[in-house]
Amino acid sequence: LSAGGAADLLVIPTSNNSFIYRRLDDDCDNASRYHNSPGQTHFFNEAALTNATTPIFITEGAMDALSIIECRGEAVALNSTANVNRLLRMLEQQKPSQKLIIAMDTDDAGKRAQKELAEGLSKLSIPYYIVSDWNGCKDANELLQQSGVEALRQALAEAQEVPLEGVFTAGDVREELELLLEKGLQKGATFGMGGLDDLLSVETGRLMIVTGIPGDGKSEILDEMAV
Repeated sequence: LSAGGAADLLVIPTSNNSFIYRRLDDDCDNASRYHNSPGQTHFFNEAALTNATTPIFITEGAMDALSIIECRGEAVALNSTANVNRLLRMLEQQKPSQKLIIAMDTDDAGKRAQKELAEGLSKLSIPYYIVSDWNGCKDANELLQQSGVEALRQALAEAQEVPLEGVFTAGDVREELELLLEKGLQKGATFGMGGLDDLLSVETGRLMIVTGIPGDGKSEILDEMAV
């Protein structure tokens, strides 16, 4: 605030020695509405990353996190899109207690933060969901103010899971597992070598490594297979 000025403020602690505040006067423009205390910008409700018992929403601002908490959700606010890398470094050291749901603003800065956070979580193999639509609003807080708690709860419930590359669940291969249960393990390709075919078959297109002690006949049997 300017010298001698006064305004109504909402002060939100972010640690024992840091805080953010929001100006509540109507004539304040958005660019000057939010401020952080001097020094490092801390997360809001950081403890939820390890203590939460329900899914954790990751928001851009503390007001969005408080809006989700108003809906009985768990939320952590970055308080700056520049904190994405700091969050990823923290999650690399200790995985979150619950699944994460990215809930960024829909402006350009929020979209960049969402992309950066999603890519980072994928590299760490941490499952995550994304809330991509605030019903035409900019963020969770704006939706809460304009449409109420139930509208925000509905938007949060519609978060979409993002599959991790190279990570599969049993549901992804359900048909194959059911076939295996019903018919058992099927015999693979054989070599036309009598007793060996009774003991060994292989899946084509796969790498097969044959090991054994020296002089045990590895080369001879592989030569026979090849011929």
